[in-house]
Amino acid sequence: MPGKLSAGHHSITDWDFERPDTDYSLSPLEFVSPPTSLRLFISDMSVRCTFLCRIPETLCLPQGEIRTWILNPYASVRVACFRNQAPLGTSHPHDCYYLILSFDKAYFYYYWGGISQLISQQACPYPVGEWVHWRVFWYNGKTPGDVDALCVDLYREIAGEWEKQGATFYHTANLWADSEINRCGFLHYIRAGDAVYYDDTEIWGPV
Repeated sequence: MPGKLSAGHHSITDWDFERPDTDYSLSPLEFVSPPTSLRLFISDMSVRCTFLCRIPETLCLPQGEIRTWILNPYASVRVACFRNQAPLGTSHPHDCYYLILSFDKAYFYYYWGGISQLISQQACPYPVGEWVHWRVFWYNGKTPGDVDALCVDLYREIAGEWEKQGATFYHTANLWADSEINRCGFLHYIRAGDAVYYDDTEIWGPV
């Protein structure tokens, strides 16, 4: 999708974070490209953490794309959160779509009023404990049966090439397509004592 709206390297102030008790920092210890990556860490409990980009051009993307490198120490990772309805200055997952990868499967969910609903799932093997480059598209399209739907494609970079992972996900309800708030970012679950790293995150939109 054309139109890159954000630089690969962000500052902490480019994001709205859900939980003030989580350690958000720019880490020089792990990164894809120098000097740092975005590090999320919590020491004493496992928590959900939603964080959304606050760069003005990204605040209403009913159709868009996220590209990011993620280093995750365990076999469950949230690769993108989009069409999030949280106002600027806040961050929560109560109304949004998101993708989870867990134990070689990809799960497509939405949150509605704080309740998580599974839309569909499919096989999606992926490496754990190493940097992985992900790419997620969400756009208005049609199902194979020619029904209007939100369409979501997941890609992983392998040997320098983007390779589509599984089939396109569809949701014919196509929630929040006309909302004036359609933010994007990540919805992660951080285990106590573990750190998750993000680097070279890019957000793209239509032009």
